[in-house]
Amino acid sequence: MFEWNRGFDGPPPLIKKWIAQDPYELAGLSVGAGTDKVVSTEDARLISIVEQRRCHPRLWSFISRYYPNIKTTVELERLDFLAESPPQAGEPLVVLDVSGGRSAGLADIEQPDLLELGTKFESACLKFGKTWLNPSTAMLAIDVARDVKLNRPDATVAIITPYRGQAQLIRRWLEDELRADSGARHGIRLEGIDVGTVHTFQGSEADVVIFDMVDGPPRRDLGILHRDDYGMRLTNVAITRARGKLILIVHKAWLRSQARREQAPLLWDLVFGPDATTACRVLPPERNTDGTESPIENILLKEMQRRQSELPPFCLQHRILNETGRIVSRADFAFVEQRVAVYCDGAQFHLPKTQWQRDIRQRRELARLGWDHLVFGGSEILKGSGTECVAEIIKFFQSR
Repeated sequence: MFEWNRGFDGPPPLIKKWIAQDPYELAGLSVGAGTDKVVSTEDARLISIVEQRRCHPRLWSFISRYYPNIKTTVELERLDFLAESPPQAGEPLVVLDVSGGRSAGLADIEQPDLLELGTKFESACLKFGKTWLNPSTAMLAIDVARDVKLNRPDATVAIITPYRGQAQLIRRWLEDELRADSGARHGIRLEGIDVGTVHTFQGSEADVVIFDMVDGPPRRDLGILHRDDYGMRLTNVAITRARGKLILIVHKAWLRSQARREQAPLLWDLVFGPDATTACRVLPPERNTDGTESPIENILLKEMQRRQSELPPFCLQHRILNETGRIVSRADFAFVEQRVAVYCDGAQFHLPKTQWQRDIRQRRELARLGWDHLVFGGSEILKGSGTECVAEIIKFFQSR
């Protein structure tokens, strides 16, 4: 069971009274709430911001109506390059919808094993002390961050969540992932991934922002951190931290059934509004098969077969289990006797744009189980038809 200091997610009453209130309201500069709030912009106490030079115009368009006098002056070429990051390359806003997978029930979270819940379900939102967690979306956020760093190693990535507990969980698992990668001798460089609550990211920015909403089944109501003025401000901050791409993890079916637009208008418009990007369905793990599942896997297989005499025997789509028989990972190629797994991380090359395949690999557990792993991106495999990748696999075994 994962443990940490169970901090609060909302401010104590005195802090809320003197610090957490809207300064515009306290100063008598604004009236109303939500999308109906009006700020007196002509007041002499205010200094106007006339331009924004951070966000991709597509992202800024969601909040521009709240700042009608601010112009966008950004280097679009640089931001378009960042928007090419997966998933849905070319889209600066992507909604990863986990509605299509299996969700936990109330009975499943009574005695939670967070790793078990995260592996088994696409949503498992539970209360822990005074905070909220969703280990399923935490794992997904890490998987997405890995995918981005694999394809854009120099990009800065921020995983942002409303809840302190979720931020601590993601940070802890990401640290485990880093240790597992370093132990495997070959891994994705995960430096440049920051994790925190929305509050901690005020005033900062990242090339790519992954916003983990957390709320979803089996929770029965929309959390206070997503509602009304408080939710508007937090969502606003999350959007405007992103320079080139915003990836929102959300259970669309749950949000539609548990919330109304007037409760969370900005979040609602991001997910359901007329200008919202078509959601990208997060596919649950596929069943085990006997062959390759993508063009890049097939390319790598042909090259491995060509150099079979230089490699130990291997199998395809191998399920790696832990001591209890629970699946930890499904390796694209596995050298079982040597306990080495090979992954082809390139789902964006062969899946429709409206889908994103979530691996259930938990590579942070592989090192503990005595497995090494090697990871190759789609661009690496396509270059030279996999010759350099297979050469690296051979070199790996020669160095052991």
